[in-house]
Amino acid sequence: MGVDFLVLVPPSAGMEEEGKEGLSADALEILSDLGARVVFTEGMPKLSPGLLYPQLGGEIWIKLFLWQLEEYESIFCLDADSILLHNLDQVLLASLAWKSQGVHLAVREYTTSDYFFGGYFIVFPSRNTYEEMMKELVGGNDIFNHAEMDFLNLYFGTRKRVALEEAHFCMSARLKSTEHLSHCKAIDFMSCGALKWKPWHRLSRLVGKTVCGDEDPFSQHFLDVVEIWRELFSSSKQSLRPSALLLFEELMKMTSKYYDDSSKTVHGKDDDGNVSIYFEHHDRFM
Repeated sequence: MGVDFLVLVPPSAGMEEEGKEGLSADALEILSDLGARVVFTEGMPKLSPGLLYPQLGGEIWIKLFLWQLEEYESIFCLDADSILLHNLDQVLLASLAWKSQGVHLAVREYTTSDYFFGGYFIVFPSRNTYEEMMKELVGGNDIFNHAEMDFLNLYFGTRKRVALEEAHFCMSARLKSTEHLSHCKAIDFMSCGALKWKPWHRLSRLVGKTVCGDEDPFSQHFLDVVEIWRELFSSSKQSLRPSALLLFEELMKMTSKYYDDSSKTVHGKDDDGNVSIYFEHHDRFM
């Protein structure tokens, strides 16, 4: 099954021009070498400040641009802080049975919830749907605490929504063991509110904090899941040329600009609560 790999680029990071930062020609070439199709999301309407998610500004809304790409029958959208563990070809093929009904296929954020997660869903592109979304979004008076995720729940809540199997999607903070990861098609490293931490950041930033409520970021199961991300990243980057690695490092550093990067040693806890050194980071983002 032929599947394109799309990279959505927000207006603020468009093509590099004189006096304006953006994607350089080298960056575009690297992404092309990786098999990506770069999609510039120009032309989206300006949103009111009340619609902007504090941690991400307005750029989180660019995923709505996917509904414009009618050259695709379906598009699987996965947030950048998630990793795929299994091929999704069969998921995409099975989803086409719902295409004519204009539904929204997503996973529930919680097993017993009717609230659908905004970082793992399937889009059936339709410019009519996109224009209707923009009309409701720009013309409405709603304030969405969780930005596009709240909006998609509201928009499709009055229409049809179909829940993908819960086994499709696992959240890192809620995995109590890595023994049953075989049922997970993807793992999401969700920030949960104001905690802006991702697996490419240093674990030292989590000292004294909790993840997603009261989860201990130094519990062994959480560290094991983070290690899965690091192992996948390490194995995949071995096949990249040096310029691509430099691009990845720059992207990682951009996400770290709000943090103090001085700490290099990470401390974890064992099952008895004893503190021990987990691993040491290199001078860059790893």
